[in-house]
Amino acid sequence: MSIDLLDGVETKEAEAGPGQGAGVGNRGGAIWKGRPWPANLAEWMPEGGLADLIVQQARDEDDAAVRPAFSLEASRLYAPWMVLALVAYAYSHGVYGSLRVAELARRDRDLQRLFHDQVPNGKVIQWFRDRNRAVIQRFLARVMAAMALRGSPVEDGAVWCRANDCEEAATGSFAQWIAGEAKERLRRAEREDVRAADPPPT
Repeated sequence: MSIDLLDGVETKEAEAGPGQGAGVGNRGGAIWKGRPWPANLAEWMPEGGLADLIVQQARDEDDAAVRPAFSLEASRLYAPWMVLALVAYAYSHGVYGSLRVAELARRDRDLQRLFHDQVPNGKVIQWFRDRNRAVIQRFLARVMAAMALRGSPVEDGAVWCRANDCEEAATGSFAQWIAGEAKERLRRAEREDVRAADPPPT
């Protein structure tokens, strides 16, 4: 499946940070090569930056492509982009099981503002994920592409992936690096729900 990771992603040029040098990359340093993603992607963003990025990207998502989620416990239908933002926010923070995602939504201030204290429960979140798997995977990849293009602090300083380098690589290893991580996070969520539904014998 081909994914246009740069579709809808705002790009900008940036100067190389102090960590760029020999062995980091080529022609502006595509520093993403070989870098593992942190369990919590917020570590690579300024405070509040990941939430803002995800909400911005989710608002731009075509709602017609996303199957909505409804809870009888809430007084309204959840806008598809809102649940998409919730799932992506949780998976980006390393929170995968649907019950844990619902708990995160109840205690996280950014998500409380988004849902006005009417957060979807675990069943609704799992239903949404199972019926929007491809959309969620593509959206996570877009968020990660935006992170890489905007620049992410790593252990050797603030470094940037230049937009022109990433565009050249968007159909190659750059896309594979991002799409592979997005797919793995989705799989972790599915595995955790399977374990929760079928606990091991005691």
